Amino acid sequence: MGNKIYRFKNFKHPGGWATHQPFAGGRLDASNAYMLKHGGSLSVKKSLDSYFYGYLVDDHTHINKNLDDASWKLRWQPRGEGYPHNIIGYGAKNPFIPPLATPQTLIGTIDRHTMIQLTGGPLVYFFMHTMWDILNVLGTGDVLDGYWYNNSTAIGYQLYPKGIHKYFDMFSIMGLLTFTQEWFLVLLWDMLMVFTLFIPVDIWIAIFTLSWDGMDRWLLWYVPWGFYLNTLFALFADYPSEGKWGMLWN
Repeated sequence: MGNKIYRFKNFKHPGGWATHQPFAGGRLDASNAYMLKHGGSLSVKKSLDSYFYGYLVDDHTHINKNLDDASWKLRWQPRGEGYPHNIIGYGAKNPFIPPLATPQTLIGTIDRHTMIQLTGGPLVYFFMHTMWDILNVLGTGDVLDGYWYNNSTAIGYQLYPKGIHKYFDMFSIMGLLTFTQEWFLVLLWDMLMVFTLFIPVDIWIAIFTLSWDGMDRWLLWYVPWGFYLNTLFALFADYPSEGKWGMLWN
């Protein structure tokens, strides 16, 4: 039948889904982990069953041939079908929360500040990306609730956040408004740098309030001592910024 899919209320990424595949370092699967935490009684099993959602088909059973309709619908949704939630569970009642919405390190704050600058601003981003994303789903009704999540672009960035998507939900009206607000703040801090020793205010705040873990990466890869070739190398080598998240566009 395929791998079982469970949806746990407090399991946030990706989209509240946990499959029967091994997780927690390969030692536990979703059902065993739940049993380990809550016990193995019949009542606990019934509680676990209440989180059961369905099955995820195994791709290897369909090598070199097309999926049948029933198997296809277990894994993907046709354009617009499943509204208001996309296939990984995000929607108006369960918005996507970017993994670094609030950076916890100085290097993460620097990366966020830089990525906001590199978008070119809300208008540039809108005409280069958002407008086309919305036009692509206009006929499906995906945009009607202010969240255009049920498409391959949005789901791709929700499963594998990179670039500006590490910090903002760029596929919803509220997310774009948050991004716009933060862009104006970054613009203000940059304009005031002449009065703040050429370091933006948000970076000053992070210097005194957040962890300095990973700041060696800033010296090695962000500072353009190699005419940006060092930065380019770090991007190709997929070096991280905060935690294990990629730097800049990664």
